[in-house]
Amino acid sequence: MTRLRNQPAWAALLIVIGLLSPSAAQKELLYDFETPEQHRENTPGTSVPPGWGSFGTITTDRGPTTDASAGETARFHSGDFDLPSDLPGNYGLVDVSDRFVPYRKDFSNYVGLSLDLKFKVFEALPYEGPIAIEVGIGFIVPGVGEDESLAVYSEPITLTESYDTYDVFFSDYTFVQSGAALENDLANNAFIKLRFSNTMENYGRGAFYYDEIYGILGSGPAGDADFDSDGDVDGNDFLVWQQGFGLASQTNKSAGDSNGDGVVDGADLGVWSGQFGSVGSTALGVPEPGALLLSGVALIAAAGRRKTQRR
Repeated sequence: MTRLRNQPAWAALLIVIGLLSPSAAQKELLYDFETPEQHRENTPGTSVPPGWGSFGTITTDRGPTTDASAGETARFHSGDFDLPSDLPGNYGLVDVSDRFVPYRKDFSNYVGLSLDLKFKVFEALPYEGPIAIEVGIGFIVPGVGEDESLAVYSEPITLTESYDTYDVFFSDYTFVQSGAALENDLANNAFIKLRFSNTMENYGRGAFYYDEIYGILGSGPAGDADFDSDGDVDGNDFLVWQQGFGLASQTNKSAGDSNGDGVVDGADLGVWSGQFGSVGSTALGVPEPGALLLSGVALIAAAGRRKTQRR
């Protein structure tokens, strides 16, 4: 998972000199929730299938909201977590995207998803407990329907009370199904599942909000630019790379070698630029460094002191 919003102000300077790409991965919009069709309800007596759905016995409200990260409309799902988690069916809150043809999306061209997410605590009955959501992939088996035993989920994503953008990659899922879903190639019988679990540690009332869902194009995550191993990728990691730039032979991540090729060079800076602002163990995949990026490397190399090879 990669968190991309709320970058420090000094990141703007790096963007100007070409050291940081503000959007390293290409993305295609899947859902922005700005049209009524994306909020279809299951109307009795009609043949129109429902759109996004919300499930869970603790549900108190769900559907469209004007509290959006972009545009005018998003979606939310609230619940009362005071209800015991061991009640039948009280698994928490789950939202799913279009599951039926012709509205279901084809994910086969994407390597992951990018979503705007946040959590809200209600003052009247404040929520206590883990604020973590899982981004899942469910499957429709032709002629049968949804097979819940095939669903897979990301590692839990800790939300804040402000919208942040989170990237998840299909390469991090362990798919149960064979044939219809490959590690980086989802068939068009898949759909999105957002799961906020109810446990013995949840109390009070809370809600998760989601908006601006994109499919990520290109390659999956490559390398690890958390050079100081503190759980995020930030300016301190850039300084590690800068100090190690030019080193070769017996280098490792702590010296700025993000891709493990034994050299600290522009390719490692490219990984850092794509992962900048991320929190967690999974980093954002990036393309090869562009002309501006290589120019930045040349400037740093000229200004910095020359490094010798480690023996």
